[in-house]
Amino acid sequence: MSDNLSDDDLHLYTSQSFQSDVEFGCKRPETATPRATSYSRTRLLSTDLSESDIDLDETNSSHNDQSLKLRTPLAAQRISACSSASTPVHVIAKDKSEKGLLKMILQNQKEILRTKLEERDAAANFKGPIKVPLQIRNAVHEAYASGLDRGLAWQFNKKRFSDQSNEKLTDFLTSYIQGIYPTVDCLVLKAAMTRYYITQKETDTRKTRNKLDEHKVRQVRYERKKEKSKRRLTALDKKETWSLEKKAKVRKVLDKVYMSSDEEGADSGLVSQPPSWESDTFQKVKEILDSKYLDICSTRSKRLLLKRTRGVKKNKDTPDVPEDSKWIIQA
Repeated sequence: MSDNLSDDDLHLYTSQSFQSDVEFGCKRPETATPRATSYSRTRLLSTDLSESDIDLDETNSSHNDQSLKLRTPLAAQRISACSSASTPVHVIAKDKSEKGLLKMILQNQKEILRTKLEERDAAANFKGPIKVPLQIRNAVHEAYASGLDRGLAWQFNKKRFSDQSNEKLTDFLTSYIQGIYPTVDCLVLKAAMTRYYITQKETDTRKTRNKLDEHKVRQVRYERKKEKSKRRLTALDKKETWSLEKKAKVRKVLDKVYMSSDEEGADSGLVSQPPSWESDTFQKVKEILDSKYLDICSTRSKRLLLKRTRGVKKNKDTPDVPEDSKWIIQA
C-alpha cells in the first residue's frame, strides 16, 4: 500500500463517497454510482491503529473495493466504534467468539462513557468547599501583580467576579497560571481566583471607608494569637511529665480565642497583655508551656521570643467556656 496509516486518520478504499458526519466520527454513504477508482477518507475518533493492526484485502469485494480484516483486539476495539453506522466497511470476524468480543468491548466503552458523564455532572454540581493548593494561591497572587503592571484591573464597586468588566484580567490570570501549571483543575483555578477577588474587594472597601489600618491591626493580633496557640500545643506534645488526662484537659483550652494579645513594645519587642478574666492556674500552665517551647525551638525563634515581656492585664469580656474548662476563668 502506498497510503500511510496515521494515529488519528485511517484511509479506507471504498466504492462510494461519504459526506454526512455521524456519531463517533464515522460517515454514512450517499446514494451514488460505485466507482472502482475513487476513494474517500473516513476518520475514526480516538484511534491509534498501526499497519500491523489491519489488512487491506483488494480481492474480497464485489466492486473491487477493499475489506478490512482485524488482526488484533486493539483493532477490533477501534472499529467497534463505527459499528452502529452504515459505513460499507466489511469487518471479517474469524469466528463467533470474536464477534462476542466486539460486543463486549462496545458495551465496556459505553459504560466508561456513562461513568465519565456522571463524574462531570457531579463535579459541576459540587457545592462543598474546594481545597486550593498553596502553589496555586501563590500563582494567583503573582499573576495578579503582573496583570496590574500591564494596566489590567478588576472592578469592585457594585461588581462581581463574573461580570464582563472583569473578564480581561481574569483571562490573563487563567493563561498565566495554566502556563505554569497546565494540569490545574479548572474548578480549583476558578475557586482560587474568586477567593482572591473577594479579598481584594474587601480591601478596596476598607480603603474607601478608611478602615484598612484598623483591619491590619486586627489581622496582626489574630495571627499572633494563632501562632501562640500553635507553639503551646507543640510544647504540650513534648511535655512528658504530664499525664494523658492532664494533657487532654489542657489541650481543650489552648485555642487561639483563649490566648492573650501581644502589642508592639518600645524596643522592637512585644508586650503580652493577659486578659482580665484569666485564672492564676491557667496563667501558670501557659508559662510552663512557654518555657518548654524555649527548650525545644530553634536559636532564632528563641531570640525572638525572649524579646517578649509580660504587661498588665487587659480588660476583656469573659468568654463562654464548657463546664469542664471553667478552671481557666478567674473565680
